[in-house]
Amino acid sequence: MPLITTLIDDKSPLISYDASWAPGTSADSLADEYYLGTFTTNNITDGKATFSFNGTAFWIYGAKRSNHGTYTVEVDSASYANNNGDSANALFQQSLFNMSGLAQGMHAVNLINTASGNLYVDIDLIVWQSDVGNAGDQLVTEMVQDTDPRFQYQEPAWVTTSSSLNFNFFSNGTGHSTETYQASATFTFTGMYIFLHVIGLVNPWGQARL
Repeated sequence: MPLITTLIDDKSPLISYDASWAPGTSADSLADEYYLGTFTTNNITDGKATFSFNGTAFWIYGAKRSNHGTYTVEVDSASYANNNGDSANALFQQSLFNMSGLAQGMHAVNLINTASGNLYVDIDLIVWQSDVGNAGDQLVTEMVQDTDPRFQYQEPAWVTTSSSLNFNFFSNGTGHSTETYQASATFTFTGMYIFLHVIGLVNPWGQARL
């Protein structure tokens, strides 16, 4: 059975942080040690981050540092306590928690800061694996650019130039963006699985619904 691995950065909207979490900043002299130079951090007891995934295994990555403490991870109805991110030597892109052998399907995961005294826990990235198709199937992948005719954009809401984004940094140097509420784009495909790469900044960018 084909296996698909998905990686999301800490800034992904698929991760829900409560109000006690905050983005890491360049004020941290070791910020560049994180994946893509970004991380989201918490130093408040009971601060919670939540994500859901469709798969059989997952990994939560973050740092282990001298100002980090304990945390609990909840997976569906089970709770796993006494995890500890404390390390005298700063370690980055470390697996803070992982689990495999889950039944293929949707799973809910919470990471909760259980430390006191302003000790931290952070999230750098999350990875999960999913089974797709049937035994003996071959995984066939295709990368589709935004200019492919299978994308249909609601005009004139979508544009290919933007003062807020530099499309030269995008794959193939192209992209579409919109600042219009309820603007829609449609992609038609035949298959079982799709990844849609979307760039969204916290401000002034908002939420999107698929």
